[in-house]
Amino acid sequence: MDERGGGSVSVWMLLMVPVILVMAGLVVDGSRQVSATQTAQNAAATATRAGTDAAATPQLAGHDGTAAAVHAAQQALSAAGVKGSVQAGGTAITVATSQSRPTVFLSAIGISQVTGHGQAHAQLVGPGQQP
Repeated sequence: MDERGGGSVSVWMLLMVPVILVMAGLVVDGSRQVSATQTAQNAAATATRAGTDAAATPQLAGHDGTAAAVHAAQQALSAAGVKGSVQAGGTAITVATSQSRPTVFLSAIGISQVTGHGQAHAQLVGPGQQP
């Protein structure tokens, strides 16, 4: 029996295992990144809607609804468990969010989490106003 070349499969496997793990990490942890981004975007849209809904009544009555809009948007973010910032002024509200998820495979190469970001902007339009 010829013993030459018996170790070539072991060397090939030694080289391929890290490549396969990184590829698996990109697939699994990449999907976690997409999920975090979708969660952040959905939370931003929901918070923006909550803010404009809360500001509508005061603004229709001729009052400033900014404080109500900010409060409602912050409550919506808190309920969703998503970090974010709320900016409101006049009849506009903007919500920016971020959501982090721990990695599964990529933590082996020092990437411990992936973060997704979302942003939504809404303009509250009163009766007789153009958007």
